[in-house]
Amino acid sequence: MTDPVDRLLAFAMAEAVRQAPSPPPWPGEPARRRSAPLLAAAAFALLVALGGLVYLVARTAPSPEPATAGPAVASWPAGDGTLLRGDLYPGDEPAGIVLAGAYGAPADELEPIAEPLAARGHSVLVPDLRGEGRSDGVVDVGLAPGDLGAAVAYLASTGVDEVWLAGYLHSGAAAAELAAADPGLVDGLILLYPLERYLGLDTTAALAVVDVPVLLVGASPAVFRAAPPGREHVELGARDSVDFVHAGDELAEAIATFVTRSP
Repeated sequence: MTDPVDRLLAFAMAEAVRQAPSPPPWPGEPARRRSAPLLAAAAFALLVALGGLVYLVARTAPSPEPATAGPAVASWPAGDGTLLRGDLYPGDEPAGIVLAGAYGAPADELEPIAEPLAARGHSVLVPDLRGEGRSDGVVDVGLAPGDLGAAVAYLASTGVDEVWLAGYLHSGAAAAELAAADPGLVDGLILLYPLERYLGLDTTAALAVVDVPVLLVGASPAVFRAAPPGREHVELGARDSVDFVHAGDELAEAIATFVTRSP
């Protein structure tokens, strides 16, 4: 098939020839006015050539990358009415995941884990802890398990069939306490480098009475022994509990596999 630009240029040349001046008149023949047709032909040819150039540039220019939708900012009340906020990544998988970070870590620091989980189809809610980031109130470790429960309830209200609770460091201890205090609230736990004990929160004691699937990442031997039968443990390529977010895709794959496989 002839290239559209070639067709345009050929048409412009033909039109220019058609509009070109006639041969000079014979002696005694009156002169003809040719300047207007000649200028019109030249202008027409120039416009067509410019149009062809614009078409060629537009055709060869790289297409822009499709925009990736970011998370929505969600808000929900805690048990005492304090307004908590976080990032909500929508998904269409049956299992949704609350991904709670440590104190001093805003929600966007867990983006390297949340984004690949969302890319695998899971709804992911990453809350800012009470008194941090966009959440109201003041930091209160004693209220942390209940605040995670409010986040779980909010994610459940979005239509997911299951809610899994993932907690990092201090939030890992709070997640274990919540699962022990309110059996059946969550479908499973994912504890990321959980602290054994923290200001009244006791991960090992809580796990001793938990009866849901548990995925442990970078847990201590004491936490692993306390977890219920069937628990799994993952060691990442990350060097420590701070560097682990850089293994986000690897961790997301481990979490998605565990959540999908567990009954």
